Amino acid sequence: MKKNLANMITISRMIGTAVLIFLETLSNEFFLVYLYCGLSDIADGMVARKTDSISPLGSKLDSASDLFLYTVMMLKIMKYLKMYLPVYVWILIYTVLAIRALCYLYIALKKGSFLSRHTIFNKMTGLSMFFLPFVVNGPILVPFSLVILVIAYTSTFEEILYFIRDMKNEESVSGGVK
Repeated sequence: MKKNLANMITISRMIGTAVLIFLETLSNEFFLVYLYCGLSDIADGMVARKTDSISPLGSKLDSASDLFLYTVMMLKIMKYLKMYLPVYVWILIYTVLAIRALCYLYIALKKGSFLSRHTIFNKMTGLSMFFLPFVVNGPILVPFSLVILVIAYTSTFEEILYFIRDMKNEESVSGGVK
């Protein structure tokens, strides 16, 4: 039971995220479930480390759950973002998303599977994104969005540098032979 607790917490986040789909955006109920999802994201990692149950499955489940949560959250608040974010912010958003997508696609083709690192900047991007619904109707939305973008760009380029380093290390181990 202990070994599966972290994964059960992660699955509960997926269920909570599914519930968000049916709740009124930015309602008290939405924020209550959304906060649970955020806290469960912290808890599952802590529990996995504490119970020594970190696993490739748990890591993939956590990443899928995070992606699901942030996708639902963004879809739920998109109408507010469309109203309040200026065009230049959208250009920056689409650019970082395109760079990241191309990087993931390249790595998936090169390695044969999807890979993403749990770097500090990736975690900072996720954490700052988590707070977006709380500021979406407020006066700090644009500056907060720019802060998120700075972190997201840093995270993206950090991840690219890690993969370049890893590829160079693999080439040096194999003697440059492909």
